Amino acid sequence: MKSKIIIYPTDTVWGIGGNAYERDVYLEIASIKGTSPSKPLSLLFNNINQLSEHLELTDEIIDLFSDIRRLGVTIGVSKNAFLKTLPEAPFSETDFVCIRLVENAVTRDLEKIVEFPIISTSLNKTGHEPITEIEEAKDFWQKYCPDTLFIEPDERVALSGFSSTIIIISANEYKIVRRGSALEEIIEKLEKYGFCGRL
Repeated sequence: MKSKIIIYPTDTVWGIGGNAYERDVYLEIASIKGTSPSKPLSLLFNNINQLSEHLELTDEIIDLFSDIRRLGVTIGVSKNAFLKTLPEAPFSETDFVCIRLVENAVTRDLEKIVEFPIISTSLNKTGHEPITEIEEAKDFWQKYCPDTLFIEPDERVALSGFSSTIIIISANEYKIVRRGSALEEIIEKLEKYGFCGRL
């Protein structure tokens, strides 16, 4: 099921994604959302071990991921850290790849369906607000992409409704690209592991 597109709830909003190493996944998601296939998307991982299998990261960054994974944060790291080759087009105009680590029942179920990492972005048409309600997610799925796989959780999943905070890390410095919830706590964690806001 390498090229299967999936719709699923994350910890923040409903998402759409698929195997991050499959070029056709990027093209299909771009078509569904009405955006450019060259727009970089985040990569979703299910656990810390997966990060180590796909990226060469410092111990500080691994520890940081572990410590802030429940704070709705996306971290941009050098694309040179990847041990496998990602499709070129979506990342040709950037030096960074944004990583999300979401460990919950949904991502554990996803691991049985699709290979990680998953390319992941919010479920919505470009220019519209991300979807947070399951009924709205189902409507989008049925209207725009009924041939994709819809993951309905066994229980109601509480979504924060906020887009994740995006932070770019280079060496021991960070830059906040998008502000989400829990920003003060995230900055405290960054400073705890020796990262300074100087990019």
